[in-house]
Amino acid sequence: MHHAYIGGLAQHTLEVARIVINFTHIFPYVNYDIAVASALLHDIGKIIELSDFPENKYTTRGKLIGHINIGVEILNSFISKIPDFPQSLRYELEHCILSHHGTLEMGSPVLPMTLEAIAVHNADKASAEINAFHLAIERDAGTDVWTDYNPTYKRAIKKTTSI
Repeated sequence: MHHAYIGGLAQHTLEVARIVINFTHIFPYVNYDIAVASALLHDIGKIIELSDFPENKYTTRGKLIGHINIGVEILNSFISKIPDFPQSLRYELEHCILSHHGTLEMGSPVLPMTLEAIAVHNADKASAEINAFHLAIERDAGTDVWTDYNPTYKRAIKKTTSI
């Protein structure tokens, strides 16, 4: 749907982190460390969910478990190697990964319930949607100022900006 090209996952992850960093400057009560760590980890499960390029297809594990749950498994596998890792911090990081899609309908098993989780969700959504709009514009072969109807976004997208 978005960032579906070589290097796209890294680009998306860095965009989300940069947006979250900006959020923490605007909203200083958002915990920087939790929010940025969660931004960097939110899609870590995609490295298992999707096969390598050029195939880039969903793996069986990815289809059955999904990147959100796989991401929490990866997080916990590393946390388990850190002596005395704070349980409360683990819960905060898990929550941000589990809720980053924002709604149950979009695949999150829980809704964002912390400042950091809502920051990560909104940064993820902004990165994904802006990139998807950009890709739709780039891939549209027509010469019109508007793309063809985009079924994902249920609208045409304006190609040019006039001031």
